[in-house]
Amino acid sequence: MTDVPSFKDLFYNRRSFLASLLGFNILGLFLGAVGFGEPILTYISLLSTVPFVLFFLQLANFSLMKKKDELPAKEKFLNYAKRLSIIYTIYGALANLPWTFFWVLYIRTHPGRFPVPQVPLTSQMLFVIAIIPICYSFVGFLIYLSTYVVDPIYDIFKSGSLKEDLRNMPRKLLLQIIGTLYVFFFAIDAPIFYALDVLVGKEYFPHPYLLLNVVAVYLIVFSIAFGRFLMRKDEKRVANIIEKNISQSSRY
Repeated sequence: MTDVPSFKDLFYNRRSFLASLLGFNILGLFLGAVGFGEPILTYISLLSTVPFVLFFLQLANFSLMKKKDELPAKEKFLNYAKRLSIIYTIYGALANLPWTFFWVLYIRTHPGRFPVPQVPLTSQMLFVIAIIPICYSFVGFLIYLSTYVVDPIYDIFKSGSLKEDLRNMPRKLLLQIIGTLYVFFFAIDAPIFYALDVLVGKEYFPHPYLLLNVVAVYLIVFSIAFGRFLMRKDEKRVANIIEKNISQSSRY
């Protein structure tokens, strides 16, 4: 049984790693322009798509480990999942940087095609701070996803093929996970899109810069609260699984 994964072990599935890079590039290509060339808002709008890619990458990693019988014991699984989720979140955050630079440079060299909003320094600093709790909530989601791997009620990996296992995943569970992904996307991007539309004159709000500060504070509060909520669910599920295993083993 594996205790602490090496960095190389986390990415030994080359096909999944390359597929995730492709996924980030596709999302960056289609969603980067919504930031109108404002660096921090462009980056956060791209960051909101990170869980969609990491969802498949995390499952692919666990699927391979299950196939090789290398999953950690349930007592050690939560710490393992935390390390894995943190590294994957950092990977996703870094993967969006090139597309942020691309869209900022492209839009600013085509000022007639895209209006570039002006964001005060205070708002920019608040949005930079918001990135940390947003990534924290992503870690909470990935751990939340990971706990289903060791939950015997669902037994996600059966066939040895991730594609087949996803197809046979209980519909209720799949909808629950996808619903959580969309909560991330709309809860993060919807207020940013609205604030951007106000800044470029597509929508009206009496105090545009105050709106930016409110959106940034909202992102900080929401991300911390939602991430903490998921973390508690993670810890509770793993604790229940361990408790059931102990009670079952004591019977025999």
